[in-house]
Amino acid sequence: PSSRPRGCSGLPQVVVWRKGIDTARFHPKFRSEEMRAKLTGGHSEAPLLLYVGRLAREKRIQDLKPLLARFPGARLALVGTGPHEGELKELFQGSNCVFTGQLSGQELSAAFASAGVIVIPSDSGTLGFVVLEAMASILMATLISTQIFVFF
Repeated sequence: PSSRPRGCSGLPQVVVWRKGIDTARFHPKFRSEEMRAKLTGGHSEAPLLLYVGRLAREKRIQDLKPLLARFPGARLALVGTGPHEGELKELFQGSNCVFTGQLSGQELSAAFASAGVIVIPSDSGTLGFVVLEAMASILMATLISTQIFVFF
């Protein structure tokens, strides 16, 4: 079968752009108590909120701090790096927040599968691979801005 969409035979540069995630890579089977301990700072039993992405001002990660104050037993893991990292480390100093730096491969898969909730404070975004990876890993909910979407 051709990778060209139907009706495009007269257009030489048109091909299907397949975007998606690898559901063999992002799967609940990668849940790991070791990763959960790393993400929670050794408090594996605590509710775990996970942010994965670039640590940049427009991602509104600073908006998650009041959430931690509201739920003092919860832990927040920030996976990624970026230009706002230093300011975020200062802001979250002394809180239940762990910065892991960038994770990839099986470590990233384990992070998704070991969390309880994925948090996405930004109200703007593009394709949303993080949401798809979280859904494939069977995370319970996604927080986007002030709305909560629950996936069963």
